[in-house]
Amino acid sequence: MLKDRLKTVIKAVGGTNVKISEYAGMAAPNIGKLTNGSRVPARQSSTAHKLGYGIYGFCEANGKLDVLCETVGCSPAIGEKNIRKALLDWLYEDVLVLDAHTEKFTQRLNDLISTVGVSVSEICAGIGTATTLLDTYCSGGKIPTRRSKYLVSICGFLYRHARNTGNLGSVAELLGVRESDLSDESTSLMIRDWLIGKNDDVGNKAAASIIRQIAAPAPTPVLLPEFDTVARADILSEKTVFYTGISGLQRAVIRFLGNAAKKPGSELLLYSDQSMEWMQQVRFIPKWQSLMRKCLKNSVRIKIIHNIDRDPSEMLFALRSWLPLYMTGLIESYYRPDTSGSRFCHTVFISGDDCIDGFCTVGTERDCVYRYSSDGEYIGHIRRSYEKLTHSVKPLVTFERGLFKPSKEYEVFDCGDVRIYISYKEVVVFRTSAPQCSFVLKHNYLIQIFSLYARSFGQKMTA
Repeated sequence: MLKDRLKTVIKAVGGTNVKISEYAGMAAPNIGKLTNGSRVPARQSSTAHKLGYGIYGFCEANGKLDVLCETVGCSPAIGEKNIRKALLDWLYEDVLVLDAHTEKFTQRLNDLISTVGVSVSEICAGIGTATTLLDTYCSGGKIPTRRSKYLVSICGFLYRHARNTGNLGSVAELLGVRESDLSDESTSLMIRDWLIGKNDDVGNKAAASIIRQIAAPAPTPVLLPEFDTVARADILSEKTVFYTGISGLQRAVIRFLGNAAKKPGSELLLYSDQSMEWMQQVRFIPKWQSLMRKCLKNSVRIKIIHNIDRDPSEMLFALRSWLPLYMTGLIESYYRPDTSGSRFCHTVFISGDDCIDGFCTVGTERDCVYRYSSDGEYIGHIRRSYEKLTHSVKPLVTFERGLFKPSKEYEVFDCGDVRIYISYKEVVVFRTSAPQCSFVLKHNYLIQIFSLYARSFGQKMTA
């Protein structure tokens, strides 16, 4: 680590923090922050270069250049510039990833400031400080530690400005959380943790899991129950109008999908912003998979508006659940960029002959009553409501077969069995093995986690 090697070289040449600081043009406490590890400047930062000048200058003045060169593994004959370069290369040998970390922080900070719609000078005026340090953060000269009170102040100002200007929805989308999660001053800490990447490991694991699905899609599990054992005749023919709670919704969905699967070429319209607990239960998942497999086998097309105003783990579960189904090319998926609200939740499933709709207060899904109707007039009313929802949707995931031919500038990363193409507005995950195919991801949170994964674990490709 930087702090360990820095202490090693200072001790080897007989220096101290105070003596090195005099040659570096830095305050001694700042050298102390480097040697105790509380601050790690980027390799290309002005701080790192001042440090190089300070150590070299001290050694030259005190006849210690031979000791310095022996410590870092270079020859004194290569000259001052190359000795300082060799020194910094040695100091940063095992922390070269820091530049990527700095780049990520800087990109996120600039994206956040742009999303909120405020300038650096406005932020600094709002928190009563000069612009120098924030300018340095924005340019990548250095990054703050998680304990930085200054960073928390910046995040607090950005939160309040977004709240007062009605911009919280855009900030929530950028962070990959629900707008309802951004509800009090603790939001400044959430923004801080996002900026410094506290939870990036969760995103990397999720991206890795999804990439494994794309690279080598698992075959249909052999233990899936047979369609006829799930969609029993007594369920498909029942005349029940109202279903209650999670088990009621599951039974209604079996009836709904079971009947839809018997009508090849039909279309399903799906939307739900309620908790996914009903779908995540272990006993129900294989039943749902069996029903969906039968629908798609019979060329039933599906248009789904995903609710992304939910916990990121739920959103990623939904993406993993639907991913194998996208490969049929029969699914259109969208999302609405606005929030679904924190008071009520809705479920709407529509086919040509049936519909399910439910409405309840958030948190009372276990007692929610769902109406199942085959009445044409009522279905028409629900369909018109659904069509109204589609007016502001954006594509969430699109699937394309064959070789991906980028029509715009992308950053490209080789991640083994897939290549990841990154642009500002989308990420494309391309499976290179046969059959070749691409998943185009449009939502900000998905762009973030796949971009981070590619830059952390992929090999950047050049033209």
